Amino acid sequence: MPFTGPIEDRTLIRERMSAYADSMFSQDLEGWLSHFTEDIAWQFGANAMHGREELRASWPNLWAPLKAMGLFIEVTSIEVEGDRAKAKCYSRQIFFHKDGKVVKLVGLYRDVLVRQGDTWLFAERSYEMLGQEPEGAITPPTGD
Repeated sequence: MPFTGPIEDRTLIRERMSAYADSMFSQDLEGWLSHFTEDIAWQFGANAMHGREELRASWPNLWAPLKAMGLFIEVTSIEVEGDRAKAKCYSRQIFFHKDGKVVKLVGLYRDVLVRQGDTWLFAERSYEMLGQEPEGAITPPTGD
């Protein structure tokens, strides 16, 4: 897969992806939100959320059953064109539930990022669940 554009920008985008994963590991809501533009468009399967405030509202539903989460990523492409970039990465998520259950997901993120000042933020984020263990163990979070 392609890696195009200035190496400095691609490095900043990789760092954004890693910092995103860290905010999930550390359950840092404000840190998590800081990775997105104000008008972020987020697609998770059939669910869609728009804007940081909708993402903020979804956070308690995501974390209510969880004690901890691990998120690991493998970046497979970053294409920078001016102040916009497209990126793709695979993820491995491990959810540790408060009731002792462990759920493992494999997914694919497709992203559009924009340069804001001297950093890059997610403007569009699409997540596709590729598999889970145990099968059927988790449903997508919603803003409700």
